[in-house]
Amino acid sequence: MSVKVRPYRGTKAGNDWEIDIRFEWPDGDVYRERKRTPCDSRAQALRWGEAREREMFKKGKEAIEAEKRIAVPTLEVFWERYLSDHCIATGHAKSTLSLKNTLYNAQLLPHLGQLRLDEIGTAHVDKLKAAMADRQPKTVNNTLSLLSNMLNMAKEWGVIEVVKCKLVKRKDPKTEAPFFTFEDFAKLEASAKKLDRRIHILVLLGGRAGMRRGEIIALRWENVDFARGMIKVVESDWHGDVKPPKSGKARDVPMTKELSKALRGHMHKGSRVLLNDDKKPLGIDTVRLWITRAEKEAGLEETGRIHILRHTLLSHLAMKGAPLRTIQEVAGHHALSMTARYLHLSPNATREAMGLLDEGAAASVRHGHDSEFLEK
Repeated sequence: MSVKVRPYRGTKAGNDWEIDIRFEWPDGDVYRERKRTPCDSRAQALRWGEAREREMFKKGKEAIEAEKRIAVPTLEVFWERYLSDHCIATGHAKSTLSLKNTLYNAQLLPHLGQLRLDEIGTAHVDKLKAAMADRQPKTVNNTLSLLSNMLNMAKEWGVIEVVKCKLVKRKDPKTEAPFFTFEDFAKLEASAKKLDRRIHILVLLGGRAGMRRGEIIALRWENVDFARGMIKVVESDWHGDVKPPKSGKARDVPMTKELSKALRGHMHKGSRVLLNDDKKPLGIDTVRLWITRAEKEAGLEETGRIHILRHTLLSHLAMKGAPLRTIQEVAGHHALSMTARYLHLSPNATREAMGLLDEGAAASVRHGHDSEFLEK
């Protein structure tokens, strides 16, 4: 039997202590418990832990296991605690909370909601994946990530001792992000300009500044710097919830001449650049409607998807031979790997790579000649 005391969650000083109890039952099974103590000193925590150890041993293995079975909540019961004590407490964005709620209500609750957390095993996860066979890999993987996070938080909070299931995500073949050709984007821009100045600016902010939908909705005049020819992307709006951009960092995006001209011709007294007819900030439905109108006017497929404009800019930059780092800065990607999916579009990427092999071969030849000269 042993009791160890350590600072709780890595604290090096103060009155926060954790005990680690470990002993064997008469049948050879091991009892293990890590628990935060209510004590102010290491000595007090040790005495508290030793008393706890005697209490658990006296209670007996069967009684303890019965208590655990009763105490462990179902996934449905645990969801409310997970949502409030983890998601909301740590400041998850409203868009993230909305996605998690959707995945939970549509997938986890119907298939796993009535199971206790310590009952959820690999077989249950496999059944969940089978029930989602017709879903996109991204939806399946997001659902599994949510389940994994819930179970790991339950373990961290001491609700369960171990996570019993193995969560293997579905393979997601990386498909090329859709984008408009140079010709189709020119048609779209011309049509948007013909329809409404605001729709024109919307298309340019997406297709020539690479801004996301929420960033466009949140854009304020104070962040449009005509003197420097830059737009400072500092906010993103999702159903009125204004947060920093997806990467968490502000970024500067150069304006094209056409975008600068369009913005200058649109200046008004409102704080936001794009407003509805009622002078209120744009909503998601309005953005979708405006893009659909522009696509229809241009004779293109009507998708209403604004994110394709962002992909269009990044794809066009790659096709024009822009350096990968430059594309990353424009996009605001936190990792270069996210930008690398556009690399295959670069007309110079393969040619330059093969050129390195030629340079290497030439260097080897020169080195060989030098060796022969030295031998002579």
